[in-house]
Amino acid sequence: MKSKLFNIVLVCTLGFIAYSCDKGYEYEPGKAEQIKGNENNVTIDPSTVRKIDADGSDIQILLTRTNTDEAATVSLSLTDTTGIFNLKSESVTFDAGEDSVYALVAYSYDNMDSKTTYTVELAITDESLVSSYGVKSISFTCTKAWKKLGTVQFYEGWFFGYIWEKELIQSPDGLPVYRLLQPFTKSDIEDEGYVFVKEVPYLEFSIQNDTVIIPNEFELGFVFSGYDCYFLGPNKAPMALEASVVDASNMITINWYPGLYSGGKYAASWSRASFALISLPGGPDLEEVLAE
Repeated sequence: MKSKLFNIVLVCTLGFIAYSCDKGYEYEPGKAEQIKGNENNVTIDPSTVRKIDADGSDIQILLTRTNTDEAATVSLSLTDTTGIFNLKSESVTFDAGEDSVYALVAYSYDNMDSKTTYTVELAITDESLVSSYGVKSISFTCTKAWKKLGTVQFYEGWFFGYIWEKELIQSPDGLPVYRLLQPFTKSDIEDEGYVFVKEVPYLEFSIQNDTVIIPNEFELGFVFSGYDCYFLGPNKAPMALEASVVDASNMITINWYPGLYSGGKYAASWSRASFALISLPGGPDLEEVLAE
């Protein structure tokens, strides 16, 4: 009798354990955690660059949002103890359907000191618009970089004979030292059939009393007939050069010699000088100048 009762209890116990174990493996998905805060869920883009080279252009700070059903206006604030930086607008507006917009920070480039690092903070004023996962404010540092003067025309008359549009920048210390960015690009070089060697980042020159001071050796970044190509300034040219000048119309004329180098040493040059033209902002159209 005892044995029979024991068996009944054992069977019931095992059955209960099996049922319990079966129930333990049933997956019941939980509810996703809801993001707290305003349904717009605005945030400052966390990938925003925090170290900025101020070149005279407005600083752009990207804001994004997750809910784009309706238009929304977001108030902003800027903290700057120097008075050099300010918001171009104290709010940004997302149009319906728009998920990103830029806040623009302006500044007085001329009042910046080239040796000072400035710290500025941008914040979303209404924190209820930002979820617990969003970025409410960011601090970024600014240093005075070469000033962007805009696009200028550039003509080189020996190897290429084309007029290009290039970017011109000026030294941040305010001195009349300039850089013409990427005077000869990889595509410029290869389109003309030369052998590309390396990118030349800029041509640097200065202006003193209407005289343009150019490099004595300017590597062009390509090979012609097995030789590395250069332009040679006054102290390297094999013959006397006319001075490079800027005239009253804001046009620079650069006089230099095309030179060939081998193994890093001067090998040969042509028997005559060449020239290049740069029309500064407000200067003449080089198409018209060359047609004269």
